[in-house]
Amino acid sequence: PNPKPQTPNPECLEIKINYVPIEPNQPVQLFRSKTKPLGFIMNLRNALLLLALVCGTKGAKIVRFFHGFGSSCFVESHFKDHFPGLDVKCIETGMGVIGSFEDQIKSGCLELTKEKETLAGGFTLIGISQGGLLARAILQECEVGKFVKRVISIGGPHMGVARVPFTGHWNPLNLLVPLCKISFVEKLIGPCGYVHDEQNLKDFRNALSRLNNYQEQNPEYKKRVVALDLFMAIGFEDDQMIQPKNTSLFGFFADEKQDSYVDMEETRLYKEDLVGMKALSDRKGLFRCWVPGGHLRLGEE
Repeated sequence: PNPKPQTPNPECLEIKINYVPIEPNQPVQLFRSKTKPLGFIMNLRNALLLLALVCGTKGAKIVRFFHGFGSSCFVESHFKDHFPGLDVKCIETGMGVIGSFEDQIKSGCLELTKEKETLAGGFTLIGISQGGLLARAILQECEVGKFVKRVISIGGPHMGVARVPFTGHWNPLNLLVPLCKISFVEKLIGPCGYVHDEQNLKDFRNALSRLNNYQEQNPEYKKRVVALDLFMAIGFEDDQMIQPKNTSLFGFFADEKQDSYVDMEETRLYKEDLVGMKALSDRKGLFRCWVPGGHLRLGEE
């Protein structure tokens, strides 16, 4: 059934589902069930907006979201169907295949700036797949980012990617990944903007290295992350689209062998608190969780 307004507070939404309570900063499993393709994105309503659209936060009814790689804003109607009464809008920045990730950030900022007066009271950002990192970029870098109250990332590559989707470490296709270091290639192919080269963080500069404060430190990034009411990151246990899969929960491969992983707490991003995730976690504003299945696949409960 569609969510019904809860009385006496109209800012609350009552969404009755079965779920495991999430402990702050602990990646836990929400569901155990058969999975199906995420034919329309709002099948995910069972795993998000539980923490994102809660009582008592100003601007809780305004939601803006970014779709993923190779998708488009056709999914907007499904958001509206499942959340009547909310001000929901997809921000189109292109399919993310051809064109730089930097251009997508600029496009998203421009579109949201047009709504500055509407968003000034606070709003929620949702990012799906590549859109998860884009949502964080909007938070950290755009003028309207200071109005964001919550960010929900669904399978977003926050620590970048190291492989071509659906390939193993020794797949010859991955010989193409270093080409992303070439400026014109980065400007041509969207995902090159968030390729992560752990061995060359000091020299490899792209959108990801800037957003994660790997080189020059931008204190505004950390300030905005720490000011959030909530950052929720959802990862998929069998994800092969973004590799490593734990990039969605701010982890990554342990080394260049790419046969083991490090959790968020073991990364430089967290240890040095480069963008405020540790501070946000300490005050219980960071939630992370695993969902069974492949990339953007979710059970039906």
